[in-house]
Amino acid sequence: MTNGAGATKRNWKSMAVGGALLALAATFLYLSFTEEKGPRGLHAPGSVAPNFDLRIFGGRDRFVLEKMRGKPVVLNFWALYCPPCRREMPDLDALYREFKDRGLQIIGVNTDDPRDRTRLARMKAFIEERKLSFPIVVDYFHAMRLYRVDRIPYTILIDRQGRVVVDFEGPRSRRFFRKHFEKLIGSN
Repeated sequence: MTNGAGATKRNWKSMAVGGALLALAATFLYLSFTEEKGPRGLHAPGSVAPNFDLRIFGGRDRFVLEKMRGKPVVLNFWALYCPPCRREMPDLDALYREFKDRGLQIIGVNTDDPRDRTRLARMKAFIEERKLSFPIVVDYFHAMRLYRVDRIPYTILIDRQGRVVVDFEGPRSRRFFRKHFEKLIGSN
């Protein structure tokens, strides 16, 4: 009878050790394959917004973020393949038209592959059909990496001193953007 009780006790110990090792391995795998994002990233509120220099779509002019110092800036990362991104564009354009005389700069940072001529033609048609008036730059992962953007739409608000104020992941309403743009324009 003692052999049976001892064997059962050893089985429970083995199962407990095995379960603990399995939990430890699962935790290690999870931490190995996920990357920390959010407020502790390069776009943490109060941090200096990383500079980038990209060509404005449809022309030869370039957009250089550091040249925007003194103006509030909104970076909106988007792509044609993203329906929520496309739905935000008319609202962003309406707000750009409303606030541009107060200094607000909205930059659409398109993340589609610029080597894909068909996609570029579709982007041109999209911009023309919607009569978008704010600048669109084509970014093939340069600015995305600087800002650690891995989901779109993604919007970053930058104050007049070139510091990140706040960032938003996912689509937002015109009302939501207006509230935050008013604060951004009013900040020093």
